[in-house]
Amino acid sequence: MNLLVRTVAVKVLSVIRSWKKTGNVVGVKAVNEGNEIMLITTEGIIIRLQCSDISVLGRITSGVKLMDVAENITVASIAKVREEREEFI
Repeated sequence: MNLLVRTVAVKVLSVIRSWKKTGNVVGVKAVNEGNEIMLITTEGIIIRLQCSDISVLGRITSGVKLMDVAENITVASIAKVREEREEFI
């Protein structure tokens, strides 16, 4: 069992457990409902998701499945999509 420990803000400690069933943790991003994320696989498949569409789970859970991949393909990276800025002329 691998553990990834991270601190959020100053007073919150979160522990993410990695099991054989769930696989390794690819990354952790701080987001809100207005953000979007992108998931990138080892085969180059990219999907973009609204964070508001992702279920929020509490307490002890095994997570939320965001992308269905074949057995030999894994999620290589995650990225938070930057907000577009208007250009000033």
